[in-house]
Amino acid sequence: MANLSSPANPAPGYSDHPDYRVDLVPSAKRVRATFAGRSMFDTQRAVVMCETGHIALYYVPREDADMSMMVGTDHSRFCPFKGQASYYTLTADDRRSENAVWSYET
Repeated sequence: MANLSSPANPAPGYSDHPDYRVDLVPSAKRVRATFAGRSMFDTQRAVVMCETGHIALYYVPREDADMSMMVGTDHSRFCPFKGQASYYTLTADDRRSENAVWSYET
């Protein structure tokens, strides 16, 4: 398990909230998702992110995702614990889901 809330993490949120936790745990499960009948990803390398006050989420290695279905958008958000999130719109055939996927590039 990786604890992003360690003292070594320079993210600004931890100075005001030292008890806040962001933990990354390797998933023991195969994780798959589809959109409009197409496979977005199928991986056995996902991690579960457990963050204070939020539901657990799966994060998937980019190499295991079909990035051709994802188009970068201008939308972004800053988290004082995880950094800047970049957003992507899912596209498949004539279907779109705006800003449905996000990524922390650093």
